[in-house]
Amino acid sequence: MSQQFFQYILRFLHEKNYKFIYLEVLNNNIRAQKFYKKYHFEHALETSYATDLYDLGMIVMTLTL
Repeated sequence: MSQQFFQYILRFLHEKNYKFIYLEVLNNNIRAQKFYKKYHFEHALETSYATDLYDLGMIVMTLTL
């Protein structure tokens, strides 16, 4: 289900003439990173993400449509 929905979103954005999209993924969410890489997203940069309890890393991934 998630793959079909994500493919729909990518087609929709392409049809609306979006040229570029980005998303943020927690550094320790390897499963999500693999999912997005399967759709040709690239690791663009790392940034910090902090809550009152944790200091987590965040990865920004990009895709040119």
